[in-house]
Amino acid sequence: EVNFLHISKQKTPVGDDVFKTLKEEIHSYLGEKENITFERIYSEDPEIFAGRIDEYMDDSKADLLAITFYDRGPLRNIFHGIITKELSETAGYPLLVLHV
Repeated sequence: EVNFLHISKQKTPVGDDVFKTLKEEIHSYLGEKENITFERIYSEDPEIFAGRIDEYMDDSKADLLAITFYDRGPLRNIFHGIITKELSETAGYPLLVLHV
């Protein structure tokens, strides 16, 4: 089973479109399979993203968290790097960081 978790700052029509497009891309690559699920969590505060991810991992009993890290430029990388760093220091589960 594979669960895709998408984090958004807030629920907006644009964010909904991004999430829908992500799901379509994954389905076009992997095919329509019953063992693939998509979930979305929201948080306005970037400082609690890692905590929300931890909660999801605990609730879902997932075996591994794979996260993508895109090179978005120095300023945006600081924010995403903080989440990645916090998760790598505190996660009680295997963490795979995919540099894209």
